[in-house]
Amino acid sequence: MSSNALIMGWRDCCSWKGVHCDDAIGSVVSLLLRGNYKVYMEYDLEEDYYLVGEKLNAHLAELSHLKHMDLSENNFQGSRIPDFIGSFKQLSYLNLSHTGFSGIIPHHIGNLSNLKALNLYSAFFFLEANDMSWVLGLSSLEHLDFREVGLLQAKNLDMVLYMIPTLKYLSLKECRLSNVDLGLGLHLNSSILLPNIEHLDLSSNNFEGQLPHFFSEPNILKVP
Repeated sequence: MSSNALIMGWRDCCSWKGVHCDDAIGSVVSLLLRGNYKVYMEYDLEEDYYLVGEKLNAHLAELSHLKHMDLSENNFQGSRIPDFIGSFKQLSYLNLSHTGFSGIIPHHIGNLSNLKALNLYSAFFFLEANDMSWVLGLSSLEHLDFREVGLLQAKNLDMVLYMIPTLKYLSLKECRLSNVDLGLGLHLNSSILLPNIEHLDLSSNNFEGQLPHFFSEPNILKVP
């Protein structure tokens, strides 16, 4: 199925599978188009159902009332996450995990001040970040999944720990991180470091030596 089907015209689209509208305002508010594309080689008897396309068409940005977008497990063939992804000002849920997107994560995502859940779970480090300062704009974020996103060269990584106080779930599993990358000295001010965190996963990285005392406090899930 071509991703161009998403933007060939939105007339009568409210009857399409995975497209949900608010009749009161006559606009699309939800795109739940999760596929079953497997980035990792797997063999099963399940019928394939996923989108394939070189990129997301910019006309998608016309859905200004969109609140939920799930394009996970589709195949966008190594294209970049488009900058217009930051134009959905009402978006509260964004899932682009296992979509075949590659390259640098656009800082425009930081415009999504109403976003509560962001899933960019990559694979084979297809996605990378060069600067994480854009997280300052995610003032409502509670769930951040960055598994297998390449963060080796990213600046301002410590902002993920210090500047999103609303975070309850954070996964930076297998992101090629070290103690230095996250500024993990032995003594941290726990009053400003992830004050509401419930789940924290920093496993499969390159940490060495003793981690800060913060991670052994009773209200913090220990790092795997």
